[in-house]
Amino acid sequence: MNKDKLIADEKDRLVSADKEVVEKSAAEAKIVKDDADADLAQALPILENAKKIVDSLDKNAIVELKALNNPPAAVEMVMACVLTMLGTKDVKWDNIRNEIKDPAQFIKRV
Repeated sequence: MNKDKLIADEKDRLVSADKEVVEKSAAEAKIVKDDADADLAQALPILENAKKIVDSLDKNAIVELKALNNPPAAVEMVMACVLTMLGTKDVKWDNIRNEIKDPAQFIKRV
């Protein structure tokens, strides 16, 4: 009987140690989740606004961009950023113009 109690006590000690580890991990995971939820709450309105802006893109505006031989630096930078987000590696202006050669297709990609 004494041997069974020692075994049971040892198992209880191991279970208690595991429980502490699991509880600590759960608390850490909750902190990460809460932080991610807060970031998501900030990002969602920005995403919705971006969707509205993309939906308002006009084919004529893209045609106008494509016609620029030497665009203002800000325009080139914005277009380079957009194409980078779309996975384009070469974001020199000549390549940007090539990427937007079909404005309707470009708008769909965005």
